[in-house]
Amino acid sequence: MKYRDKIVLSLGIFSVVMTTFFVFVHAEAEAADVSFVKEYTYQASEADSRNSCRSISLEQIKRLLLEELGTFLISSTEVKDSALTKDQIETYTAGSVTTIVLKDKWDGQNYWLQAKLTANQDEVIKSINELRHDKEKSAELEDLRKKSDESLKEIEKLKKELANSKQDKQGKEQYEKAVVELQIKELMDKGNEFLKQKKFDEALELFAQGIVLYPNSPRVYRGRGVVYFNRNKHERALTDFSKAIELDPKYVQVYYNRARLYERQKEYDKAIEDCTKAIELEPKKAVAYNIRGLSYYFQKNYDKALADYSKAIELNPKNEQAIKNREAVYKAMKAVPAISELHPSSKQETDGFKFRKDVVLDTHTGLMWARNGNIAGREMNWHEATQWVKTIEIEGYRNWRLPTKEELAAFAKRGGSRHSEWFNAIGFTNVRDDCYWSSTSESAEDETRAGQVSIRGSGYVSYPAKSYTGPYVWPVLDRL
Repeated sequence: MKYRDKIVLSLGIFSVVMTTFFVFVHAEAEAADVSFVKEYTYQASEADSRNSCRSISLEQIKRLLLEELGTFLISSTEVKDSALTKDQIETYTAGSVTTIVLKDKWDGQNYWLQAKLTANQDEVIKSINELRHDKEKSAELEDLRKKSDESLKEIEKLKKELANSKQDKQGKEQYEKAVVELQIKELMDKGNEFLKQKKFDEALELFAQGIVLYPNSPRVYRGRGVVYFNRNKHERALTDFSKAIELDPKYVQVYYNRARLYERQKEYDKAIEDCTKAIELEPKKAVAYNIRGLSYYFQKNYDKALADYSKAIELNPKNEQAIKNREAVYKAMKAVPAISELHPSSKQETDGFKFRKDVVLDTHTGLMWARNGNIAGREMNWHEATQWVKTIEIEGYRNWRLPTKEELAAFAKRGGSRHSEWFNAIGFTNVRDDCYWSSTSESAEDETRAGQVSIRGSGYVSYPAKSYTGPYVWPVLDRL
């Protein structure tokens, strides 16, 4: 039997046996680590190589370990209140944990693998919350999982076909391609781990080896280009990004990367061209509008910049960068006076609101609101929010509280169809097209849930669990 080190090909029937070895959770509260270990046995035919067995086994055991982690998070942590599916949780955790191969063994017929996954609960939950609000990153992770699913399904289908027709050349080539996709994914996972740890030299070496092994893979060229970009080696990054686009002209993410590079080099027309191409390919992704808006901004084409940022926020209301960039455009257009230009005692009255430096008086209701619609700078659960507002002082005012659902819903409706854009345009800052906590419990019978009011939903009220960390906080002060 012959084995190939570069690309692996399986021609015969294989079966898989998986065994749960053990699961353990560290009890130390300060560590909050959870670990899982599994064994996986892959039974191959005579035509299978060690590398093909390893690639398939490693992908399968990673999934099984992530399933264990997902089950634990849903049953034992605040993730259970996030309204995410188990598949989403497994997908989002994949980018924040590392699977380590403890032992493996190959005897020519069976490939045995033992692997361990260790995760810090707090870090994983934080990563899930960040990805839940970042449509671009979460979509990219979901796309990677989808491609991996397709490769595994293709391998299973072709395995059955090849068992009945061992001389099927086309089937063998398709099988080879599917296995290579898993190998490339393994390489990209490792490379991304190096990037996350800022181990740029190791990442460069890995991607360089990958290009030798997989010279027609645009993903590997993109990976090396990202490393060069982070090392400020822009010409080398440009060469790799352009090569990736040459290999796959529909690879949207590379257009984002190259556009960012052009923007950094002040080649704004080229950045706009790449973003426009990305939008043609995927018109519902916010990132290209955000990058293109920045190039328009630097060209002082404020109308187009404003349109792009507004579109980016419409597609991804939690896009912090687009929100900040749009505020910069408003100031450049002098649509809203900068906060620094307003004396604390001066007042600006617009649409029934009187604006001071950090507070706004609603002349319709007499309530005073924080001018900054995200003054806490983060999401909170209801219990934390109710305590936090009691501790703050804004412009010398204390005794802030959460608004009732009726107060907040009526307030949100003032934005009409423009939602947060309207509030930010008239003088508020950092208003999110998201949900904000109210002080109102769902009912006297159920005090475990509280009303959250959607700005984008023009005052729509829903009732998540009070332990849910998702809504923002907008403090209000009673009538003066």
